[in-house]
Amino acid sequence: MAVSSTFRWFVQQFLLYKPGSGPDERKFEEGWLRLTNVTSSDEEKPRFVKTVIRGKGEPGYFLTSVMVGEIALALLPANRERLPALAKKGGVLTPASALGQELVDRLRGTGRFEFDEEQVYDYGSESRKNR
Repeated sequence: MAVSSTFRWFVQQFLLYKPGSGPDERKFEEGWLRLTNVTSSDEEKPRFVKTVIRGKGEPGYFLTSVMVGEIALALLPANRERLPALAKKGGVLTPASALGQELVDRLRGTGRFEFDEEQVYDYGSESRKNR
């Protein structure tokens, strides 16, 4: 217990912003995010797609709040017809599986996010040795 209270004190003193404070406006604008993801399809001969997501702005506070706001708007009943079939069934879902392309379009529409995708390998096409 002593270790956890010491750790909590250290984090609160040196790593977190004090209540009512936080990054200044300059830091919000100068910050950035770059996330690279490689996804495989669930097929006998899978395809692999590389996605690079870039965010303009401070990722910890600013971009997180933009994402949460766009997710909330996408979940409004008026947008239900644009959601993937899986989302209409409900359950415990990730934002990507629940909102699909609707979330990507909304985040792009903010002007704060860019998404670049490319297929990096397809087992159904030529072998790597032939390229």
